[in-house]
Amino acid sequence: MRMPIKHLRSPASRRSVLIGALGGGALMLTGCSDTHAGASTLPRTSVTLYGDSITTGIGTNAIHAETTENPNSWPHHFDSSTARLADITAINGITAEGILPQAQPAHTDVLLLELGANDLNAVNEGKTLDEMLAWMQKSVLLLVKATEKSGRDVIMTAIGPRPAAQRPEYTDRFNSAMKAWSEAQKFWWIDPWPDLKGSELGAYKDGTSDDGEHPNAIGAVILGAAYGAEVDRVLKARAGA
Repeated sequence: MRMPIKHLRSPASRRSVLIGALGGGALMLTGCSDTHAGASTLPRTSVTLYGDSITTGIGTNAIHAETTENPNSWPHHFDSSTARLADITAINGITAEGILPQAQPAHTDVLLLELGANDLNAVNEGKTLDEMLAWMQKSVLLLVKATEKSGRDVIMTAIGPRPAAQRPEYTDRFNSAMKAWSEAQKFWWIDPWPDLKGSELGAYKDGTSDDGEHPNAIGAVILGAAYGAEVDRVLKARAGA
């Protein structure tokens, strides 16, 4: 059953918007670049984001909008000098395969995928790590195809801290495998998590998570800044590629 969608809008400027039902024509933006507030000569790259509960943040079940006002959600704190989040689709508990019905052509410059934490949970349900990776990779390729993006237009992200019940010992192996696979696909790879990782395996730094699984408002600020810095790094490299 599909999760209810919580619509959140911001007054941010945009050229034109076409809004439709999720099952058919979900929110689409025409026009790919925007300008940084107060600096009209500096165009910013537009980004379509697909994510899970790390993106929705504690207190929100799902997002399908340009932004979110949830302070526990890192997109609320996204701080980039080169990019803007133009279209966000995120659902709690979703996997790369599960989000496929929401996928549509991305009318933006870049596709950012914050997925994998729920895919990795499959190792608790009888799949081997290799089986889970193959399953996720197949789903990611289908998602990328559905959004009509490819190669250097796609940014993949590492997953972050996980509580003991979610087998945090697999996190590094998952990230290493997905990084190598992403690079082989000519996708970009980013890791926005270092400043949130605690000293113990799978732990968040003190004060950055209330449940050990998701960032709280403090953690979301840190993660939003880290996503901004990582996306800036990629977009600068992409411009020079």
